[in-house]
Amino acid sequence: MREAADPLPPLDNAVGVRDAMAQVIADAAVGKRSSEDAECLVSMLTQQLHAIEVAVLEEEVKGLERNRAGRRLERGPNGNGGGAGPDFDPAPAGAGANGNANLQPANQGREEIRGGRSLPTKGIKAC
Repeated sequence: MREAADPLPPLDNAVGVRDAMAQVIADAAVGKRSSEDAECLVSMLTQQLHAIEVAVLEEEVKGLERNRAGRRLERGPNGNGGGAGPDFDPAPAGAGANGNANLQPANQGREEIRGGRSLPTKGIKAC
């Protein structure tokens, strides 16, 4: 009879997921988990880690957007040196004379869009 595997730590941050992966691997090494069970758990933990990374990046982007919006309010509608107002952004580097050359759709490289968000669908493995 196999010895029971230790419970996993909370999986609500990257450190917890890292520690859980290490524990699953250690449990498999000493026979507390089958290699198939460990492989499946590590796959799920990898997806959890990806979800945490995306959530952290989303929060960082929201903070940058709030900061940018605050700076626009401080400058006023023409505080950028005579631009077209608070929503004016100069053309990106490499843009043509009309400002839109080389622009790509925001969802390029994504498999599908759900609820207004692009979701990667490659690499998700069922156990």
